Amino acid sequence: MLRAKKSLESFHKNNKILIFVFGGIYTAYGLFQIGIVKLQKKFLTSEDFEISDNGMLDTIDVVYNNILLTMPYLIALGIGYLIFGFFYKSAKPQRLMICYAILAASVLWSFFYVSSSVDQLTLIYDNLEGELGEINDIPVVSKFASASKIMGIIGLLTSVAYVLGPIIILTLRIKLNDVE
Repeated sequence: MLRAKKSLESFHKNNKILIFVFGGIYTAYGLFQIGIVKLQKKFLTSEDFEISDNGMLDTIDVVYNNILLTMPYLIALGIGYLIFGFFYKSAKPQRLMICYAILAASVLWSFFYVSSSVDQLTLIYDNLEGELGEINDIPVVSKFASASKIMGIIGLLTSVAYVLGPIIILTLRIKLNDVE
């Protein structure tokens, strides 16, 4: 009996550690992305590197705006995880409801991120076709364009899986084993 109780305490401690890890990763990743974009924007807008009428720089600006628009919400999601981790033990009756709330926020962030990224990817491919229009008949370039579209879709699906997977697993762990 003592061994089972120790195992159960270890299980809940592992849940708490997982929550802190997920929250830390999401918060750090969001802050890292925003920091990199701010740093790159500073270098690209300095007088030494200023280039006018460049379609690719306009595309980069769209990517930057997408990151600056979506990453604060990812940071908020990470902070939500961290707060949940701090109050994990005392929030026993509400653990499952908190997991469902974080799951709903994760689904909303994923939908928001995918919809803004699809617009961004569409603009990138339109600019690529415009920039490479004269050599688009070369088979290698057309194969590259098709492969890059497939990689963009795989990237979007992966980002959704990275955000939704952990909270689904954590919710199932809490739902199935939250008995003391």
